[in-house]
Amino acid sequence: MNYLWTKIWRGSPLRPSRFHDEKGNCALKHASDLADFAFATGTAVLRKTVGYRPALPWIALNAFRFLQREVSPNAAVFEWGCGMSTLWYEHHFREVHSVEDNAGWFTVMSRKVRRATVYHQSQDQFVRKILDFPPSYFDLVVIDGSQRHACFRTLGDRLKPGGILVIDNTDKDRTTKGDMWLIDQELANLSGDRVRRFT
Repeated sequence: MNYLWTKIWRGSPLRPSRFHDEKGNCALKHASDLADFAFATGTAVLRKTVGYRPALPWIALNAFRFLQREVSPNAAVFEWGCGMSTLWYEHHFREVHSVEDNAGWFTVMSRKVRRATVYHQSQDQFVRKILDFPPSYFDLVVIDGSQRHACFRTLGDRLKPGGILVIDNTDKDRTTKGDMWLIDQELANLSGDRVRRFT
């Protein structure tokens, strides 16, 4: 019974409830968060019951709305780790480049994309793919694949001044002090107005 309660309410021993991230931040702060919760629950049920996955980035819905508001349709996007977000980006932005290191998932996504360019690279080539592009090339860069800390450190000057960097799941790796924890520590050292956190 205790395991079932943990699975339903908490989801993980590191979160006080399903409404919190692993750093203890509550996601229910505004009325719109309740609508986000209902939407996320509905899509989770559809995914589990009939395998339907909407072509939306798998990020916090308030972060998704921020991107819709702040990123121009004329944007060039680079993504480490492709997925449903790639399909959404290619419909909303001018240019999308996504690099994937899982061969099977690369094959699946290669069949789904229409305009985005998807690359299969592994190890160091995966991390360094962004360096194939000139400085200040991208308006939006997304880190949502493997080797996230290495990707974060490799980004360099490929993001335009004033561009947006999205790093998914920075609340993770608290116990292992892995990639996401390392990135979170580096973000904590930046001035507050340069970092926006979405739960």
